[in-house]
Parts: sequence; C-alpha cells; structure tokens
Amino acid sequence: MASRRIAEATGLSEPFAKSTEQILQALALALADRRVIVFVVCPRETNLKQLAELTDGLFFELSNKPSPEEMRRLTRSLTSSIPPTLSGAPR
Repeated sequence: MASRRIAEATGLSEPFAKSTEQILQALALALADRRVIVFVVCPRETNLKQLAELTDGLFFELSNKPSPEEMRRLTRSLTSSIPPTLSGAPR
C-alpha cells in the first residue's frame, strides 16, 4: 500500500515495474519540489543517502558511538532548519 501512495505522489504509474533506485529518486524529487528536507540516519550500506542529497538534507551514518563532530554537525543542521520551517520561509 505504501508503494502505491509513493507512486501517486511521484507520478510513477507502475511502481512495481520500476527499480528501487528509480522509485527512490522520484520520491526524493517529489519531496524536493515540496521543499521537504530529509535527514537520513541509517547504516552506510543503504541507498538512502541519495534521498538526503536530492532534498538538500543530510545523511548521518547510524552508529552506537558517533564522534563529537558528527553530533555537532547533526545538531547544527537540525537546529538551523527549525526557524525557516516555522516561519514558512523558503530555503
């Protein structure tokens, strides 16, 4: 059912005939068109990094022990996205 909703949102008429990469790219472009920024936290081995890149978001590798710099980067990114989101200002 989720794939059908993604297909409708992205204009893909036959989601099951498309590759995962094509569906992911179409979803990312649809989100970017709606000015949705995606922050992805997941294992490095996934293909979800593209989702963050295409929406001007950020990718953070899932880790039990993130470095202090990685935590600062995540905090800066998330906090800087809050004021424009609340005000409705464009990015």
